[in-house]
Amino acid sequence: MYTEAYHTGEYIISEPDANFCRTDIYLRSGNLAAGTVLGRTVTATAGSGNTGGGSIGTLSANANAPHGVYTLTCTAESSNAGTFSVVAPDGSSLGDATVGVAFDNVIGFTIADDDPDFATDDTFTITVGCVLHNPAGSDGEAAAVGILYAATDASSAAQNAVMTGRDTVVDRKALTWKSGVTAAQKSLAYVQLEALGIKSLVNVEG
Repeated sequence: MYTEAYHTGEYIISEPDANFCRTDIYLRSGNLAAGTVLGRTVTATAGSGNTGGGSIGTLSANANAPHGVYTLTCTAESSNAGTFSVVAPDGSSLGDATVGVAFDNVIGFTIADDDPDFATDDTFTITVGCVLHNPAGSDGEAAAVGILYAATDASSAAQNAVMTGRDTVVDRKALTWKSGVTAAQKSLAYVQLEALGIKSLVNVEG
């Protein structure tokens, strides 16, 4: 039996202002249908040619952090330390990060020193983006943060997309979930979405 996929925005019952309620995102993976419940991840990768043996951790991103890839580049070497420039996905500077000191801006992290010391042009990248909501995930995707507005295929490469992120009434029957998500896990996700102003109902007229 053929089942028609949900159309773009079909899950929306009402939204007061599309420009306010929807937000641009960086969909990191998956071939996802319109109405898919999303989580957000923040992950870091060290440059493959780094001289320094240090690492990066304690990652975070605030709710309004632009999605995409942030680039950290060592600009000053120092024994057991160092300085990294921090550049946002749009190319703007977020300032400098010092090795061993917590960096706190729209993203947060701490670069840890190790042997050998970091060298000029060593890099890290931090990627902020959305993925399929996964209650068992460990990179942030366990919390529901929004609903994918239109079907998007990021199975081969990350894609720019749009999600409903606030102040919208949506139809529960038109939402798509990761396979295996339980009723209890959905209930928790509804609570997480409602905290963002996304109220989910069973639309009896749908």
